[in-house]
Amino acid sequence: MTARLGLLLGAITAANMLLWFLLQGYVLATAGAGAQADAFFASLALPQLVLLVANSSLSHVLVPFFSGKPVAQVRGEATVLVLVVGGTFAVIAAVLWLAAPAWVPLLVPGFDAKGQALTIALTRVQVAGMAFSTVLAVLVAACHAQGRFALAESAPLAATLLAFAAMVIVLPRYGVAGAAWVNVGRAVGGVLLLSPTLAGAQRVPWSAVAGLWGRMRPLLLSASYYKSDQLFDRFFTSMGQAGELSLFYFAQQAALAVNTVLGKGISAPAVPRLAVLVRQADWAGFHALYHRRLFLLTGVSILCCVAFGAAGALAWQFAGGIPQLMQLHGQALRDAIQLFLLLSGVIVGGGAGLVLSEAFFSLGDTLTPALVTAGCFTAGIAMKAVGFSFLGVTGLALANSAYFLSYPAVLYVLLEAHLARRRAPAAAR
Repeated sequence: MTARLGLLLGAITAANMLLWFLLQGYVLATAGAGAQADAFFASLALPQLVLLVANSSLSHVLVPFFSGKPVAQVRGEATVLVLVVGGTFAVIAAVLWLAAPAWVPLLVPGFDAKGQALTIALTRVQVAGMAFSTVLAVLVAACHAQGRFALAESAPLAATLLAFAAMVIVLPRYGVAGAAWVNVGRAVGGVLLLSPTLAGAQRVPWSAVAGLWGRMRPLLLSASYYKSDQLFDRFFTSMGQAGELSLFYFAQQAALAVNTVLGKGISAPAVPRLAVLVRQADWAGFHALYHRRLFLLTGVSILCCVAFGAAGALAWQFAGGIPQLMQLHGQALRDAIQLFLLLSGVIVGGGAGLVLSEAFFSLGDTLTPALVTAGCFTAGIAMKAVGFSFLGVTGLALANSAYFLSYPAVLYVLLEAHLARRRAPAAAR
């Protein structure tokens, strides 16, 4: 992939995430940092967890799986996976919908009865989009493996743009219930836009994708655990003051959005190349490529933290002259900016962790990143409990940063040791 294409991908992904971030910000600014916004953002917690677990596992496994195969075969295998994945998550969504009155109150114990009832109703809407979001992940992975990076990122951008336009119309009329349906429409739109890429698919047997479960199982099991960090965050922030859950979610999603943009623009395009280098047993080339991506992504992440912190400070200074920001002006907006800066470790550590994990995945090793991340997350749960107990949401943000910085440090040491063993026989020859 050329540098120009990398810049294009970064720009498309950045535009998509910026629009998505503004979409959530519009909900927060319009509804206000209060009980309704808290219920809306809390309703995203478990559906987002399921999607994060599925999408990360799918993308990490499917891109190397599809890479290097004929286009017709990739489309055929992707078609089979669309049916399998879409059907599976439709069933999961139905179970979550039926059981919502039982599990939602456990997620937000700090909400009163009215807040919990609203969260249940909104959650039932949000889970409706789960099957479409996972199908979209399959289609995006297939496009990436074929080198169609721009198309893979442009479709979600178009869907987000349409969703933003719909939100401006729907939210003032139907409130947060309408906003939840707009989120579902965004996922459906992305699938509709990328579905034509399956045209001309080669007929393949179901057994062609059967081996993927073995690769995905360690990721799914471990990710179900360590990606539940946002459930713990909602649990703790529901016991804070009204509006704190919304502000923490907003700052956290801003950090994760930056992380996603950098990952897709810098790290993801290297995955097919890493997989090819592994097949060629070119360990020196593998080591050099992953190192370049790691140092580049880490450096850009640090610069982004500084830039976004400065932009947030300017936004607070001038918020008084922007009507939609008036509701966030003062202490609330100041708290959101502070939380974002405290979550800088999520951006820096998350980016480094993504590069290192994808390097392991390219080696066919999904177990090591899963075990390391799960282990660091276990320590992170304790840090979150202690941090929130003593410092509230400030302590929670610091604990999040500490967790995101810890697991890439461990992964780096293990990957270097692994590559040293692989390169030793070649050097001896």
